[in-house]
Amino acid sequence: MARNMLVPALLLSLAYTAFAQPANIKYTVPLNFNGSCPDGHALQNHLDASGALTGTCVICPPGTATLDGFRCIPCAAGFFAFTSGMRECRPCLPGTISLTGAQACTGCAAGTFNSRVAGTVCQICPAGTISAANASSCTPCGPGTIAAASGSSACVNCNANEFTPFTAGTVCRCDGFQLPGGLSRQFLNNTKCYCGSHHRKCDLGFVSAAGGAAACTACPVGQYRDASVAVCTNCPAGFFASRPGSVNCQPCPRGFHSAAGQSFCMPCDIGTTSLPGSASCTACPKGTYADEVGLPVCYPCQPGSFANTTGFSNCTACAPGSISYWPSTQYLLWSPVSAFPVSAGTSNLLK
Repeated sequence: MARNMLVPALLLSLAYTAFAQPANIKYTVPLNFNGSCPDGHALQNHLDASGALTGTCVICPPGTATLDGFRCIPCAAGFFAFTSGMRECRPCLPGTISLTGAQACTGCAAGTFNSRVAGTVCQICPAGTISAANASSCTPCGPGTIAAASGSSACVNCNANEFTPFTAGTVCRCDGFQLPGGLSRQFLNNTKCYCGSHHRKCDLGFVSAAGGAAACTACPVGQYRDASVAVCTNCPAGFFASRPGSVNCQPCPRGFHSAAGQSFCMPCDIGTTSLPGSASCTACPKGTYADEVGLPVCYPCQPGSFANTTGFSNCTACAPGSISYWPSTQYLLWSPVSAFPVSAGTSNLLK
């Protein structure tokens, strides 16, 4: 029925009849009636048995609203009407969305977010960030944790010997392919490195504990970590590591020795020496000596002197009437003075 049919010249009486909820308002239309119902109602008009123009104002159901009193209009996407008879639809708050004709807003699922009022779509959180349900934004993973996949609901601690040093989204250096601007990334899908989105392994010589490390720790002196071990390991006896973060241990030089887990080597005492990488020192053999600590070799006794036991720090000069044979100066030979008159320290160089 056209709207101009609702504007006759005479005025009829207006009568309301209330029904059970949802309430309808039934009335006889005044002849100068403007053709609209109260807010939240829509007009259904017709002629009654007497030919009078009448109408029924029908309350708008949930999910719809009206401002003009003519019709119930479904709420647009991003809006809702939670009860019947609403004058206007209300916008969904951030963290929630709705489709057309919604009676309520739906919260964004964990791993997604909506930052807008009257939002219609939940966005997926990027890698390196997370969100709980009904989130209006994503939260970056903190140092020592990652979210490797987009749409994550929880950050995961780095494993042992892995770390992530910064909060997600911070541009930084990472292992991998070199890219423009001096930045690098393990994946070739971006020119920036988002540290929260992936682990970065500790360099050799460094370790980190499981449970979320923001940085790697250098192995202390006396220890090392190479590719064959996952933890800092003591240098074996005869070897040393003088710097933190060592990848391997160095052998002690000749004349020095060390126990396991040492940062330096100790010199051998006088009367002893050692080969490279020795855990202990060895006494100089007979006929030799070492008169200083840390000597790389034991020196042979000079002719006219001898060392008849091991571990000599100095050779002993031959007594009067005796000689020593060179180079085998381990023994002292006595000779009758009348037959071989020799003085102290005399040698016999005969072959």
